[in-house]
Amino acid sequence: EVVVDPVPEETPAPNEPAPATDAPTDPVASECSCDPEQNVGSWKCGTTVYYDPAVTTTVCSQQMESDGEVVAITDGSMAGLEIGGTCPNGLALSNYICYNMVGSDGGDVALKVDLQACDECDPVPVETAAPVAETPAPTDPVIETVEAPTDPPVEECPMDYLDSSNGLTYSECSGESIVSLRASAGYDGDLDMNGVGVIYDIELLTATNEVTFKVNNMFDVASDVYVKYEVFATIDGSVSSFRNPTCDEVQAQPACVDETYGDNTVTAACRTQGYAVVYVYYATTDPAVLAFAGEDATIDNCCYPEGYDLSTTGLVELSYKIECDCPPMAEGRYLRGSKR
Repeated sequence: EVVVDPVPEETPAPNEPAPATDAPTDPVASECSCDPEQNVGSWKCGTTVYYDPAVTTTVCSQQMESDGEVVAITDGSMAGLEIGGTCPNGLALSNYICYNMVGSDGGDVALKVDLQACDECDPVPVETAAPVAETPAPTDPVIETVEAPTDPPVEECPMDYLDSSNGLTYSECSGESIVSLRASAGYDGDLDMNGVGVIYDIELLTATNEVTFKVNNMFDVASDVYVKYEVFATIDGSVSSFRNPTCDEVQAQPACVDETYGDNTVTAACRTQGYAVVYVYYATTDPAVLAFAGEDATIDNCCYPEGYDLSTTGLVELSYKIECDCPPMAEGRYLRGSKR
């Protein structure tokens, strides 16, 4: 299910819980009712982007990866394929693009649809996106299993270096939080709506329209941590305004990581709406996660996750929005780059 909030959400004051949300709140198209049967023209499976020449001659720049390829497909085999379905290359479908949709300004837009969001995308011509290859024959996916981490539990992590003094409330924003939890799956424990215990050491890089931060292992046992975010693409040696998804992985990250663990700083590109979107995934043996009986979580294929044994390892999926400027101080003020 995809839900769209057409205006920036109101950010709660520090240390006060924000109202729960059922879905991400990207201010994208005025309506996102696209499904796999409606004007879908390109699909992403692993690093491969398939497209139907009868529907489109462009793909979404947010779909592209540096080592990816674009494949023309004309046999209709992708029609109606749902997110998570099996593609011709044997990998799961992670997102698709709906064309000729109505944008927030009333014009035609292309929308990238995945499990977490429905975002306006930046179309690029197929011939310049990546080398075009023929449709490969289907192959069986290779799934490897690894032993679950066996580190003994440690004392609960002190939050001294994760609190507002380290960037969750940016000093130039009058103490207002610039981090908000968009969605979660796989865990219903102590999730702070402003990211306390997960996102910390935030710095706004206004000159390059980026934001830097660090990600903490919030559990009491060593866990594999994946961080998916967007970076500005480099084209012909120059940094462009196009954004590409990327993912960092730290295997067996200890609980309560501090500055002695090393520099795990992430630098994410800000979207035109004035914020960065970050997905944090955990693969952990924490008993509270293993006991969770709610919605199952998955790790995005962009992160090339390990083949975990889900009987001994639990997955947690979190989505955060980090403002790239101070939140609005009064009605009528907008974030830099946001739509009115």
